[in-house]
Amino acid sequence: MEESGNIYRIFCCMDEGNLVILFNGFQKKTQKTPPGEIKRAKRIMDEYFYCKKMKGKTNNEELKARGCTPIEDLIAEDFGALGTTERNEFESGCEAFIIGEQLKAERLKAGMTQEQLAARIGTKKSYISRIENGHADIQLSTLFKIFQGLGRKISFTIM
Repeated sequence: MEESGNIYRIFCCMDEGNLVILFNGFQKKTQKTPPGEIKRAKRIMDEYFYCKKMKGKTNNEELKARGCTPIEDLIAEDFGALGTTERNEFESGCEAFIIGEQLKAERLKAGMTQEQLAARIGTKKSYISRIENGHADIQLSTLFKIFQGLGRKISFTIM
């Protein structure tokens, strides 16, 4: 993910077919990922799946006593509390990243290249690439058009 000229590496995984989990993010300074960052992401991922398995069987205090840290606490530690400028920028970047990953997955499922999708909806390959990489601010009408070009429909849930 790129933000303000800085490149960040983000660890995530699939959970029940959805890319929804951010385990760790840090600014990329070299080609090699620091082992400590990989270890931290793995620890957070293990905590997430353990806590998910235990949900409803125990309360947050018991989970914390077992070494599980709520994901909100981990995100706040790195990016600030909800409502802060730094946190809002982080949240926006995550949403763009997730949309890009979902678009890429659906495009690959449809067996299409970025160039083919761009031609189908009347845009440039570079625009599809920027969206897939979380670098483009996309309008809803364009988002609907892109997924329609893939033979998919999208819907939103307001929470």
